[in-house]
Amino acid sequence: MKKNYQMKRAVKICLTIQTEHIPANNLLEEEIKNPLPIIKEFYLKFDITYLRHELLDFVDAAVCYRGFFEDKIDPLGAVNLYAHLLCLVEAGYINQKNTKVDS
Repeated sequence: MKKNYQMKRAVKICLTIQTEHIPANNLLEEEIKNPLPIIKEFYLKFDITYLRHELLDFVDAAVCYRGFFEDKIDPLGAVNLYAHLLCLVEAGYINQKNTKVDS
């Protein structure tokens, strides 16, 4: 019982961490200054159709999840995030198709 409480408390703490002040620490300094080559590489690696399907699988899994963290998942929030990520993926795809980038 104590372990479940500790797990739920840890999840609550993780969910309340403010992430808007965390820098883009997965990028090198030169990539932060010019992220276009990364975007181009991303779309060369992942087909747009694949990305659409993966995002749909993500929202399906989040909305239909039944398990330990079920009460922590907001289905409407997952759908909203899906819609925004899909727009971002589509915009990035269009942008990289229309942008000449020297790699």
